[in-house]
Amino acid sequence: MTQKTKMEVSEEWFRRVWLEEDTSAIDEILLPETNASGLGSHPHIGPDEFRYFHAGLLGLMEQVTVTSDLHIEQGDWLAQLVTVKGVCRKTSREVSMLGQMMLKIIDGHIVEGHNHFDFISLYEQLGLLPDQTFEDCLAGKVLA
Repeated sequence: MTQKTKMEVSEEWFRRVWLEEDTSAIDEILLPETNASGLGSHPHIGPDEFRYFHAGLLGLMEQVTVTSDLHIEQGDWLAQLVTVKGVCRKTSREVSMLGQMMLKIIDGHIVEGHNHFDFISLYEQLGLLPDQTFEDCLAGKVLA
């Protein structure tokens, strides 16, 4: 049997975890010792904390797709620029955000992940933050 490429592992993760909302894929693709950063206020989260992140985001949006716009592989690492799209559960409005991920993938498992996503833009589109939040903060305006 041939081993999956890093891109195949990433694509399976996006499809199963996000589009199909298959939580069993979290345990199949992540190892118990997997650490991820950039997905909340905690510097590093493991699979158990990821489940809370996953449930929270899927509580806000559905029909989530993640498209890899650009990727680079080096050794055990896969770096990706991605576009995340979905539908707001509250308004049925389409939403999207850009993100970057660096994943360490060994033997078909994600063992480390570093994430940078434009959550401010996403939360604006979901109606959770006012429009122009980034610009207002950049100008020193305090959000009320």
